[in-house]
Order: sequence, then C-alpha cells, then structure tokens
Amino acid sequence: MKGPGGRRSKLAHLLLISPRVSSERSESSQLSPIGSVPVKDSASETSLFEAAITHTFWQSAICFATGTSPGPLGSAHPLDAPYQAFETADGWVVIGAANQANWLRFAKTIDRPDLAADPRFRNNVERMRHFDELIAAVTPEMRKRSTQQWVATLDAAGVPVSPVLNVGEMHKDPPSDCAWHDR
Repeated sequence: MKGPGGRRSKLAHLLLISPRVSSERSESSQLSPIGSVPVKDSASETSLFEAAITHTFWQSAICFATGTSPGPLGSAHPLDAPYQAFETADGWVVIGAANQANWLRFAKTIDRPDLAADPRFRNNVERMRHFDELIAAVTPEMRKRSTQQWVATLDAAGVPVSPVLNVGEMHKDPPSDCAWHDR
C-alpha cells in the first residue's frame, strides 16, 4: 500500500486488528501486512454507506448545530472562503485561502490587494456573508492565467493550491502512486 490512501488503510487495518494481536505466535497466527505483528485469524468489515457519510462531515455538523441542511455548494467549503475550485485560462485549480494569512497572500498574489482591504472581505465571517460577491470578484482574475501558471505563482507565495486533474492525469501524477500502478 503506497500513497496517502495506503497509509490510511494501514492505520485502519492496524486499529481493526489491534484487539486481536497476540503476544505469542501460534500455528494459526499470520504476520500482518503492516509488519511483524502476529494476528490471529482476523477479518474486518466496513460499510461503504458509512464511509460515504464521513464525506459530509462539515455539512452534517452544520445540520446538527442549526437544524438546517446546507444546500449544494459545488466544490466550495461550507465555512471558509475562498476554499474551492476556480476556472483558469485552460483548466481548473483548487485554492485553499481559508485562513486570514492565506487570504491576504492570495489577494496580493492575484494582484487584487483591494479585495483584502474591502470591508466585505476583511475576515472569513465577512467573506462568507458576501460569498457570491467574493467569488464574482475572484473568478475573472483566475481566468487570466493558465493552471500551471497559477499553481507555480500561488505555491511560491505560500497559498495552498492544486490543479484539478482528469482521471488520466491523476494516474500519471507522482503523488497518486497507488498500489495498482505496480501491477
């Protein structure tokens, strides 16, 4: 298991088998794929439905706290802005300018320091209150450069950014070094 998913899988496997770990090896013990941890006949089950629910963490928290189900947000984060995908001149990037320091760097880097000074966008509470206006102001700026240019520029400025890849690009991208690549 390689890559981030593999590490999570290993941890989940370790947590699932830990109650069954034997301090002594027996004939029925096998070595865990994690290493030399002997385990007695183990099996684990998981529900895909329950796994999918974990992807609604923020939406569920908002619903439990307010009693209101949030509506569709596309790629936008429900509590922080701007934290979403933006169209570029030739594709898409995801921007993670969720905290104040990242927001200020982002506004400066896209050559819009006026946005940081605008009272509607001075902090995250105001940015969320004026979300539609914020996105309307940022979107045309992001369309001025290519995905590669934005990734290089924003990354150099310390703003969390990532290109949006299609499936073929994803499988060629080094961070997606998945186990099935070795087959």
